[in-house]
Amino acid sequence: SVNLSAAPSGSIPGGTPCAAAAQSEGWLSPYLRSQRFQAASPHLHGRVLDVGCGDGRLSDCVRAVLYVGVDSNQAAIEIARSLHPGVRFDSQPPPDSVFDCAACLASVEHMRQLPAMLRTIWKHLEPHGTLVITTPTPGFRWLHELGASLGFCSAEAARDHHRFLGRDELDRLGRECGFRMTIYRTFLFGLNQLFVFECQADWYPV
Repeated sequence: SVNLSAAPSGSIPGGTPCAAAAQSEGWLSPYLRSQRFQAASPHLHGRVLDVGCGDGRLSDCVRAVLYVGVDSNQAAIEIARSLHPGVRFDSQPPPDSVFDCAACLASVEHMRQLPAMLRTIWKHLEPHGTLVITTPTPGFRWLHELGASLGFCSAEAARDHHRFLGRDELDRLGRECGFRMTIYRTFLFGLNQLFVFECQADWYPV
């Protein structure tokens, strides 16, 4: 399994609380998930790497030539494999694999080594490839926590939140890790954010 406190070269140092959260979804969880997928899917094409894939439901929603889901949560990977036979799920991307797009949907807020994860994604993207991120808006963290306490969304996922990132901070992190933000907008009445980044071919991770 991946050590989340360190990010070895070539590994994806991230994960989601999906295995537990899948058993404790809130009333609104399916709707919130569908809105994330609806926001992100128009930007996903070709060969897609789903980072923090959880139970792999995005694989049903993208028209991908190739879809690979990765997650450091082994229980989530087993659930994904059982729900989506014939689709590849693993703890790491295939060695030397290259993708047109990468997706991090509702996952970066759970990651404690986000810069390392972004550098790893950069290594697996084509020059000028696309990185799509959705993440909650920082100013509404209290509302997410309230919703979780009332059963509207996953309490397990809410407890696992590490850090909510806003536009300026995620833009800065992206630039430091070889990405240029091309699209930013909010959705779900401002509660969530969509980021689309372009992989910068002339940058190299340090």
